[in-house]
Amino acid sequence: MHLKDSDQDASIILLLLTMIFRKLWSFASRVFVLPIHFFFYLLTVIKQPFPLLLLNIMSFSYALPVYIRSCLHF
Repeated sequence: MHLKDSDQDASIILLLLTMIFRKLWSFASRVFVLPIHFFFYLLTVIKQPFPLLLLNIMSFSYALPVYIRSCLHF
């Protein structure tokens, strides 16, 4: 069974739209997770003693640029 040209065009367009939607969804899910993660991170960090608080802030400051780069890289 052979597809007509219009059916092939429609399937290609559907495939492209699916790929674009998946890329946008993965980007948006990573971007929107960051503020939620940061909020809960602050809630847990505030209750800790100062040396541990300093260590957590340093580790987060190293992890944040890596996270942002991964969000921007599709």
